Amino acid sequence: MRKVAIIGRCDSTREDAPVGTPDWETWGLAWDAGFVGDRYFEIHTPNTWSPDTLHESMDYRKWLRELDGEKIMAEAYPDIPGSRAYPLQDVMRLPGLEAGYLESSIAYMLALARLENVPVVGIWGVDLTALDEYVYQRPNLAYLMGLFRYQGMQIRVPRASALWELSWLDGLPVPDFTDESIDRFHLEYLLGREVGRAKKPDKMRADLMTSIWTDPPRYGFQNFKTDTEGEAA
Repeated sequence: MRKVAIIGRCDSTREDAPVGTPDWETWGLAWDAGFVGDRYFEIHTPNTWSPDTLHESMDYRKWLRELDGEKIMAEAYPDIPGSRAYPLQDVMRLPGLEAGYLESSIAYMLALARLENVPVVGIWGVDLTALDEYVYQRPNLAYLMGLFRYQGMQIRVPRASALWELSWLDGLPVPDFTDESIDRFHLEYLLGREVGRAKKPDKMRADLMTSIWTDPPRYGFQNFKTDTEGEAA
């Protein structure tokens, strides 16, 4: 059985990831200098890369070229060996992802695992509890976890992770998706569950499934457009 470990940079559970375990593939962030694994993800486009992505004295593009492994990127770059374009349009054909609701690199990893029909995915080193950039990434990841779990994917998270609390929601009845008093993180997970059951509510709060991007999916695909030929501008 294929198993994929998605590994972020949060210290709370990162060290518990099954790195070096033969029956787990390891996927991580290309700019994570401490990660060595099977797949590296850099979904941002080069115009967003900074010379100090890793360290002010390091050349990030050179770093990417020298990484030993497959690199999943916004597109395949001829000067970066092992780079492969993220199959965004195929991901957007997955039930529940037609709107391109993907707000983080971790979300892109999890969606790719779903596209590849990976039956077991573990998430380590991911809490998304900071109040800056993670404020929009956290509810999106909750939605994807609810969606994919109820489409049959087994998603494992360690108890020490802030994502663990979502497992408490599995036995709850269908909530009122217009209820403003329910935490968005929880409500997005339950919404994903209902979409996974093909029971998306007719009415829901305006903040659910909303993106910070004006024309999603935009995370790393600033020039992406969808059309009948499946081309990317």
